[in-house]
Amino acid sequence: MRETQDAMLDSKNAEACFRMGISAKPPNEIMALFDSATLAGLVESFLLAARHPQMKTFRREMRGSARAGIQLWKSLLDAWDEVSTIDNLFEQKTFEFRKIKSASWNDDTLEWNLFEQRFLNGLRNGGFTSDFSHGVLKAFHEMAENVVQHGAFGLSMCEGLAGYHVEPGRFAFSIGDFGCGYLRSLQESDSWKHLEKGRDALSAVIHEGASRRTGQGEGEGFKELWKALSDHGANVRIRSNDTVARILPTHLGREAEIATFLKASGSHISVCCCLGEPTSENKLRFSLQNH
Repeated sequence: MRETQDAMLDSKNAEACFRMGISAKPPNEIMALFDSATLAGLVESFLLAARHPQMKTFRREMRGSARAGIQLWKSLLDAWDEVSTIDNLFEQKTFEFRKIKSASWNDDTLEWNLFEQRFLNGLRNGGFTSDFSHGVLKAFHEMAENVVQHGAFGLSMCEGLAGYHVEPGRFAFSIGDFGCGYLRSLQESDSWKHLEKGRDALSAVIHEGASRRTGQGEGEGFKELWKALSDHGANVRIRSNDTVARILPTHLGREAEIATFLKASGSHISVCCCLGEPTSENKLRFSLQNH
């Protein structure tokens, strides 16, 4: 695991935790190693642990942290368990989570619309322009919709999780699922059925605008993300099953670092952006202490 100044559970350390958890001699405790977390690290940890047979200890730690009053874990798990904890539906939130279920997805429901509206209000009140905030929300919506339209291929239902974190001049969002992943989804398109590896699928999405929708050009959700990259220097991390890509904006366009990951299922896309300063996932952190 990477050494960090305050033992932060970010996306890279979430990967390290997964490796530890499925090792021949997993530690008795993992959560105790961390004082803080990022949105991407929190969601990735949940996605990697939630259904893996060797991650039972970590799942117990997540539930134990929620019962102990660690608000981040409680909010995430309440959303996953579909426990309503919002008293004021119109009140702006610093962070929030919501479950996505393809069998009952309806983006016109009041609850989902208000969830998106709270995120939008946070972006605009956080100093981001109205146009950019709406662009971010459109990408967020499209990614959530992808869970329903593409993630459930070959499955009776695909479940996912959406979350956001907004602070003045900074935001992050994550969309994750337990679906089929990008490779299997793209192989349903005649244009991309030749793809054989997860690495090839992510590269096609990032550099060629690959989409399962035949004849419709670049995927709408990613089109909005790339616009955010070029305009505001956002960082994007995508995991699809056993492949991880980290995308950074450069003067030459999108630069992606793609690596093979340990066997995992589903997909997760996380985005972070800092206004007027270099973007780093670790600049948006939560305390994991019980206040």
